Amino acid sequence: MRPFIVEFLGTPEAGKTTSVKMLRRSLEEKGYKVGLVRESAEIVPDMFKTGSSKGNIWMTLKTAQKLYEEINNVRDIVLVDRGIVDSLSWNYLYAKRGEFSEEKSKCVENFFEAIGVKTDFIVALTIPTEESIRRRGGEGHVVNRKFIDEFNREIIGNFLKSVEIDKVLLNTEIKTPVEVHDWLLGAIEESYAKFKENSASKEEE
Repeated sequence: MRPFIVEFLGTPEAGKTTSVKMLRRSLEEKGYKVGLVRESAEIVPDMFKTGSSKGNIWMTLKTAQKLYEEINNVRDIVLVDRGIVDSLSWNYLYAKRGEFSEEKSKCVENFFEAIGVKTDFIVALTIPTEESIRRRGGEGHVVNRKFIDEFNREIIGNFLKSVEIDKVLLNTEIKTPVEVHDWLLGAIEESYAKFKENSASKEEE
């Protein structure tokens, strides 16, 4: 049975990376074999403009490589800090801006299908624009009010509704990291149990 892939995405500063770290530790303590695919946005080559569609394609390929490696290891669960769905969501946003075609976006989606990589559960964490900026300590060159407003509206508000994958959407504005962790741990274990049951049924057919 292939591993259960949990992907984290959401508003900047909503707590994705912190949640991934805490959940990995807790799941391992419970006896699960856990893989981790870290966010690739921090290592995009300088040749790609920050926040560009070409940079997103580079991150997509890097993430696919890491995911493929984890899938072929003996794992129960793989936690992904921004992965397949995140890549597709950015393609959706770039297409809305006229910077990326729907045809190219479909090619990316088909690529993941061709190599057998599929997200099973989405964790989308969100916070309001002003809270995101407060946690960041101010606006950045790329991550500013306009950017966060657009992200929350187009990706959290629109794109995710069209994604037919089991998901949870959690506003972390007034929740502590521990509260977020505890809630997500239960949701992930519940979804993983269903995944195992469905996988076992398919193997028996």
